[in-house]
Amino acid sequence: MQIYNDRHHARAQAGHAEMDAVAWIGLGLSLLGLAAFGAYTAFFLAGFISDLMA
Repeated sequence: MQIYNDRHHARAQAGHAEMDAVAWIGLGLSLLGLAAFGAYTAFFLAGFISDLMA
């Protein structure tokens, strides 16, 4: 029974690590997307304002 518990625990740990990796990758991608969107918006606004000023 102890062997079964150890193997089950190891598999649970591996699954947890996988979920953590997926969560970190998802977080990283969403942050990158947010940064790209922010940069795009800033450039768009800068161009729009310079057009207004011209």
